[in-house]
Amino acid sequence: MWKLDSFKSLFSKPPASNVSGVTILLLQKRLERFSTEQLMLAMKRGWRREPDPVTFFATSLDGEGAVIKFNAMFITMQHCDRRIDGRQLGNQSLPAWADHAAHSSLTYACPEGIPVGETRDTFYGFLGLFCAKLLSENVSALLFTEEHVLLRNSPTLKMRLQSGNKVNPLLLSVASR
Repeated sequence: MWKLDSFKSLFSKPPASNVSGVTILLLQKRLERFSTEQLMLAMKRGWRREPDPVTFFATSLDGEGAVIKFNAMFITMQHCDRRIDGRQLGNQSLPAWADHAAHSSLTYACPEGIPVGETRDTFYGFLGLFCAKLLSENVSALLFTEEHVLLRNSPTLKMRLQSGNKVNPLLLSVASR
């Protein structure tokens, strides 16, 4: 009987899972589609590793987005030529300093669900190292979508992201007020 059950599992659909993740949006004054070269340089500088064609690389997907591989993790990036709306900020209106015409999203879909506590802060610190290398005058703000936290692009924000320390978006928002 066990052979039949294991055989059935080969042809049955896997149970539906709600894979959730962590997303950071870079709000851009004008759409900037990051090239493979720009992404590889940001990875190399932010995460302080040399590219590897199997375990550490980025690939731009015809300017619509990118796939970033870090060991077993796949991080996706999508470029959108439109503003975000207040729903992504918890139905709040955006302040004038967050004015933008486009955005790029950086998402890691966590197979085990969104991490919590210090694990989550460690992960945001990890993504923050990469985001810091993509910040420019073209980026008006970063939006941590799960927390509905919007942070103004500033030298202080960039410095905190580059520190390599854990990042708690809620605490950063309080500190930047």
